[in-house]
Amino acid sequence: KLADPVDPGKLEAFIAENEEAVYRVKGYNPTSRNAVYFDYSKAGFRLTECGERPEYGLAWICKGDEAERIEIQAKALLSEQK
Repeated sequence: KLADPVDPGKLEAFIAENEEAVYRVKGYNPTSRNAVYFDYSKAGFRLTECGERPEYGLAWICKGDEAERIEIQAKALLSEQK
C-alpha cells in the first residue's frame, strides 16, 4: 500500500536498473491531482491519469530468487521519498 506519492521517474529508473529481475509492476499511485495508474511489463511503461482510488499500492512480480532483494530495495526507495 502507498500513502505517499511515488515519483514515476524514480520508479522507472529503479525498474530499468533491475529489469532482469522484474517482470511486472502495476497499481495506483497517489499524486497531487488524483491518481496515476502505473503499469510496467517487458513491453514497456505506461502511465494513465485517473480519479481517486480507495487504495493505492503497487503489485510486483519478480524473478523468484531476486524477489526478496527487489522488495527490500523497493521499500527503501519508497521510504526515502517521504
